[in-house]
Amino acid sequence: IVILCALCMKFSLVLALAANCAKRIFGHPEGSIISLTTGLVQSLAMIHAIEVVNNSTLLSSLGIRLGYKIHDTCSDVTTALRATEDLMQREMECYSTTNFFNMSDCIQPTTAVIGAYHSETSIAVARDLNLQEIPQISYASSADILSDKSRFPGFFRTVPSDMHQTSAMVKLLKENKWTWVGVITTDGDYGRSALDSFMSQAFLAGICLAFKEVLPDSVSDSPKLQSAVSRTVRTLNFNTKVKVVVSFAKPEHMRLLFQELSFPRLWVASDNWSTSEDVIDPGELNQNTRVIGFSFESRDVTPFKEFLKNLEFNSEAQANNSFLKDFYSNNKPQAVEKLINTIDAGKVIFCPPPPPLFPHTGTIFSIQMAVSAVAQAVAKQCSARDCTVPGSLQPWEVKPCYQNITSKCSDSCRPGQFKKTDEGQHTCCYSCIDCPENQFSNGTDMDECHRCNAHSEWSDPGSSKCELKTLEYFDWNDVFAVILLTLAAVGIVVVFLVSLLFLSHRDSPVVKAAGGPLCQLILLSLVGSFVSSVFFVGKPTDAQCKVRQVLYGLSFTLCVSCILVKSLKILLAFQVKLELLKSLRRLYKPYLIICFCMLVQGANHTWWLILFSPHKRSIINNSTILEECDEGSYVAFGVVMGFIALLALVCFIFAFKGRKLPQKYNEAKFITFGMLVYLMAWVLFIPVYVTTAGKYLPAVEMAVILISNYSILCCHFFPKCYAILFRSMSNTRDDFMRNVYEYSKKSTRGLGDFSLPDASKSKESPYVISNIPCFFPKRTESEQSLEPTAPPASAWTMPRLTRKRTLSI
Repeated sequence: IVILCALCMKFSLVLALAANCAKRIFGHPEGSIISLTTGLVQSLAMIHAIEVVNNSTLLSSLGIRLGYKIHDTCSDVTTALRATEDLMQREMECYSTTNFFNMSDCIQPTTAVIGAYHSETSIAVARDLNLQEIPQISYASSADILSDKSRFPGFFRTVPSDMHQTSAMVKLLKENKWTWVGVITTDGDYGRSALDSFMSQAFLAGICLAFKEVLPDSVSDSPKLQSAVSRTVRTLNFNTKVKVVVSFAKPEHMRLLFQELSFPRLWVASDNWSTSEDVIDPGELNQNTRVIGFSFESRDVTPFKEFLKNLEFNSEAQANNSFLKDFYSNNKPQAVEKLINTIDAGKVIFCPPPPPLFPHTGTIFSIQMAVSAVAQAVAKQCSARDCTVPGSLQPWEVKPCYQNITSKCSDSCRPGQFKKTDEGQHTCCYSCIDCPENQFSNGTDMDECHRCNAHSEWSDPGSSKCELKTLEYFDWNDVFAVILLTLAAVGIVVVFLVSLLFLSHRDSPVVKAAGGPLCQLILLSLVGSFVSSVFFVGKPTDAQCKVRQVLYGLSFTLCVSCILVKSLKILLAFQVKLELLKSLRRLYKPYLIICFCMLVQGANHTWWLILFSPHKRSIINNSTILEECDEGSYVAFGVVMGFIALLALVCFIFAFKGRKLPQKYNEAKFITFGMLVYLMAWVLFIPVYVTTAGKYLPAVEMAVILISNYSILCCHFFPKCYAILFRSMSNTRDDFMRNVYEYSKKSTRGLGDFSLPDASKSKESPYVISNIPCFFPKRTESEQSLEPTAPPASAWTMPRLTRKRTLSI
């Protein structure tokens, strides 16, 4: 039997069961006993669950109890509708016109209906109950159509829909590579809904259906049922290659099929018959027939077994249950033992064998959850009102409460998690797993996590949404960038001030000794170098990546080539041997040397820009997008920087050779120190640049550029500025000549007989400073009259040596 239980709030208990329906279904006593026992167990489970909640503090603290009325649907829609009409009739009579003023004589209206078992029955009953807005909770109906709240707003259930079951079936077939299967179903709402769901998912999984047989949903028409079963048997015998059959039929259908089939197959059973002990009987199944079934979640039913053991023949439960009374009369004294054995009956054999399968435990657990849901909904409504008066609580007031009742095997997975069903567990029983990194879920109970856009989004593990990746580059507002830009701006201002100072004193000996026009070229190149450092800040572009390296490379090449010319001039003036002097003087073409260096560096930049042009690139990290410049070729970058380093090294060598020249106007020491600082800065730059990554990589090169520029300013120009501004007495031609004389005297001291020859002999002297005009222009007659008279040559005469050396100026 299949029960339909109506719950109402009152103190009396009403129970009605139709005991003869099973005989009409099966047509033989054995089937009657089996079905009768099954239905009786379900009705007793309902009664036990109601007694449990009535004795709990949930309802007793409110002074209310749940009453019940049980009808047998006989697996027939018409019978179920008659029972539904009976449940609703009492309420309709209570609110009729004649009884409107006699509410105290009315019975408490039906608060909720629990049932039915089959989906077809629940669908028909739900349509009638919607007229009175009476909520309905099914403990076994799993048709997916019942999830449509627009059609069944008052329907709830304690089992999952068939969508999950068919998905699990398809997964089972796919993993075992069973791609050629047959399907058997019924022509009711449950069967067709399950078939449609299974076929759509099987098609996507690449599973083909060899056949599909539809049996009549009603089992009361025996001739029609037998004809459909015979047709299905013929189809199965014809398709011998089909080794796996999926069935959504009822237990009654499967029992008749197994009686006529002889060819062994593997059956995939739905929850409709997977735990039916009158079908899955190892003694009656073919030896090679195997059944893989899907069932509902079950829990420990030991309290219910204890309830059955304590049943007595003259108990209140039997007095209100004529069905139980008949069962006791026919089975005494082993009645209770038979009921308990019914719960534990039906072990299904698998290989390897699992724990015993208890066919009723899943249904009993679902019934208990349904009763508990009703009790919690009633308690919530009655906590703020007096529900002991009949009619104080209406069914439609209880219905919204069911939305908030949690009756699940597992808690809902929050956003940021996804459901993972453990192997062997029901689809309702799952674990909640945090979404991995760069994935998210924005809803509850999601089956999988969605991936973030790898190019623009990211997320931490367990995230409910994706975050936009942060765009990173060496920003203008960065503290380090502000410091470096300030230093670059200060450097440009200082360069302009030094340039103005040198222009205003361009005829002074200090400026002439520093190089004269070459100083302005050096200062101009420093401006370009300082400006190039600005292009290392901000969001990079392709043009910016090209300009910054080209501008710095050419500017600093111009600077170092001018310094190279100055170093060579000092070396030629004081240190070069006589045999090399004439050859080197022919090669000493300052502006040609500068142009040659610039042309070589220009060629380096040209092939770099053509073949391996620097460009902007985006590096996508986990949570950031780094915008930076790609130099295109580190070999080309190294050639450009290496050429500047080579010029600086030559300057360093030339200047080092002239480090002991006259102190006041000797730049050799300053050039040596400046080039040494430059070389050390770029030598340190290489390992730092290679090991640094991220947005501060441009800051490393920018810092080295500023160090190089300031080393030139400090070593080449600041001493000259000091001499011009604070040592004006020393910034004269006479003081310069006196310094040269002193240097000449020191360099010739201790050489023996030494004399200053006249001008006619100066051409043959081995040590000659003959390029004085390079430092000073020709003087006017008035200036010559102010020139001090040089001491006579005899005053410089020293003891004679074996070799005479003279120094002429």
